[in-house]
Amino acid sequence: MFFDPQPNRRSEIQTALFNARPAAKPDTIQTGFLSFDAALQIGGLPRGHIVEVFGHESSGKSTIALQAIAAAQQAGCIGAYIDAEGTFDARYAKNLGVDLESLVLVRPTGGERAFRILLQLVQSGGIDLAVIDSLTALDPSYNGVMMHSEMCATFLRRLSVQIARSKTCLLITNQLRSRMAEQQVGPPETTTGGWSVKLFSSVRIDFQIMDYESSNNQATGQRMQVKVVKNRLASGVRKANLTLRFGSGFSAELDILEHALHQELIDRYADEYLYGGLGLGSSLEEAACFLSARTDVRNHMRNELELLLGIPQRKPMGEAACAGQNARQATRCA
Repeated sequence: MFFDPQPNRRSEIQTALFNARPAAKPDTIQTGFLSFDAALQIGGLPRGHIVEVFGHESSGKSTIALQAIAAAQQAGCIGAYIDAEGTFDARYAKNLGVDLESLVLVRPTGGERAFRILLQLVQSGGIDLAVIDSLTALDPSYNGVMMHSEMCATFLRRLSVQIARSKTCLLITNQLRSRMAEQQVGPPETTTGGWSVKLFSSVRIDFQIMDYESSNNQATGQRMQVKVVKNRLASGVRKANLTLRFGSGFSAELDILEHALHQELIDRYADEYLYGGLGLGSSLEEAACFLSARTDVRNHMRNELELLLGIPQRKPMGEAACAGQNARQATRCA
């Protein structure tokens, strides 16, 4: 016969579970792209979580990471960039809109040192968005594939706890590698770092090259498909399409125009795109240039699309946000 020393305890637990409310959506950092934020279903990169962006080489992973930092800086956040590959280009980052003066740039000499520096930055609470570019380049002090996965498992376990406490978003870029020929079961490619990266990542995003764009027999850009293959914070697998311009990054204006056409906010009349009676141009390229010059029109159109797509509105940077940013910068400088 089973004896329960606390017979009322079980009913209290069942009542608490029955009356439990669903968890609220986490705070997010918008990426600056409507398609990307809509595919994430929560309005941007989640704070307090780890996000993995993986794909083949030259698929725009570093570019989207830098543009995410630029969008975070415009919202009053502090970004950190772990340059594990040693290929950080200051001129390219500035062209993408990154504020180099407020950017925390780290160039580690090894994988363990990179993780320890990142752990200190996260524990300080002065970082809002941290980027590791890339996880593949974080070589441990000892050789071997299993050693690399063991290093990732050890530090990601510690980072996940500190990230949740400090509400920092960690964005990891990763590359695809071919699996061994003996392993015939499963996909032919996998990401580096072992299963621990897939386990601790709340969101995993696959970048795929769909098509290339050319002008005068020269490649000018490429069409990308962004696929959210894992999302603990929302249900379902979502996809988005983005246009990458070589030298200038992903085009936020073209992304806005494509959504505006789909939502019928823009009309096509007499070979010209019209937005509320305002002429934007005879082509999407001209309309994108117009929106790039007229930021007021672009912001108004984006706000309307955010309401239609259910994306949380961007919070303007007021006095409280400025005070918080100045305090974080003072802490970082000290």
